[in-house]
Amino acid sequence: STSALDLEALEIEIGGDGVPRLELRLGGPADVLPSRSERLQAFLAADAGVEFRALGGEEEAAFWRDRRELAWAPANACLLKIPLTPARIPELESRVAGAGVRRRYSCGGNVAWLAWPEADAGRAQAEAILGALNLAGMQLAGTPGEALLGAQPDAIFLRRVKQALDPFGRFH
Repeated sequence: STSALDLEALEIEIGGDGVPRLELRLGGPADVLPSRSERLQAFLAADAGVEFRALGGEEEAAFWRDRRELAWAPANACLLKIPLTPARIPELESRVAGAGVRRRYSCGGNVAWLAWPEADAGRAQAEAILGALNLAGMQLAGTPGEALLGAQPDAIFLRRVKQALDPFGRFH
């Protein structure tokens, strides 16, 4: 957030092969993007083994559209959205690595997206992992059930928020 590169997105994807991939989206006027891209490439080249690939035009639009529309998640997966901090990523990773879970960390590491290929088993595993780590998550797809998994916020606080947002109790 303090970089002079004006990043619009910073995401990490960990696919089925378990290899993490850093995805960055630069912002700014079109005439300065090439120089910003060169500075970013020079910065990343300091680390051995980093592959840099710049996208533009329709290819870039399609790339980010697929991420926004969750096209990376397997069909019929148990898909969760979990708020967290970047410091909590390693402990979450230690629990889900090797379990066949597709993962994305977006918003600079402040949101985790987890997709278990087996919806029923995934929901049970997610509930156990989130509970053990004292994290809460929202299930967006998969086996029907309670939308919130893991550690739940204080019921009194939740009741107050619900009262403020739905004072007439129309939504359940």
